[in-house]
Amino acid sequence: MCLGMANGGNQSSFINSVTKIDDLGRVHIPKEIRKKLGIKEGDILEITATDNLIVIEKCESEGEDNDYICN
Repeated sequence: MCLGMANGGNQSSFINSVTKIDDLGRVHIPKEIRKKLGIKEGDILEITATDNLIVIEKCESEGEDNDYICN
């Protein structure tokens, strides 16, 4: 269950989804969410956890040195 919105409460851009973790610990990010956030195969994602909240953010390439910026 989601109790808050990371985007400051703007419901028009909020997508909620339920998924299962597979036997290898992978989480499926639904196509609608990947499309909305521009996430595609090979993208770098940062995962942060605190208490019972997991945040996944898309990282952007900063140049040709394989440096990434994750907000």
